[in-house]
Amino acid sequence: MTEKNVLLLGRWDELPKEVRVPVATPRVREVCLLIVGRTYPMQSHIANARIVLHYQDGASQPTDLINPWNYDDSIGRFGDYHYSNNEMVELGQQAHADVISLPADPGRQLVAVEAQCLSDQILFGVMAITLYQEQ
Repeated sequence: MTEKNVLLLGRWDELPKEVRVPVATPRVREVCLLIVGRTYPMQSHIANARIVLHYQDGASQPTDLINPWNYDDSIGRFGDYHYSNNEMVELGQQAHADVISLPADPGRQLVAVEAQCLSDQILFGVMAITLYQEQ
């Protein structure tokens, strides 16, 4: 397979530190992301990554992902354990993904979802983004 199907971020030269994904869906009330990561205990209790919702009027809504509360090590030898408060999706082979749900303002036009890697020596991946609309 030659298609890229996971957005992987890091603070190494080979990886982007941040990526902004354009959105063209009106009346978004919730943004759900399927995320994975590789982090170490020394990066715990600090912001490892950030998700930012950007609106057409220039407003933004950041959410920091802090190990172990809403982000954890989900790949590799620590991946057997689920520490965060997120819903977990088992991937097998000592890996899982976390589902994070972020409320959005349906009264504003969401124009982008941005993922940022904030900490050194971690990998942060976004496997899927689902947008829920107001009816």
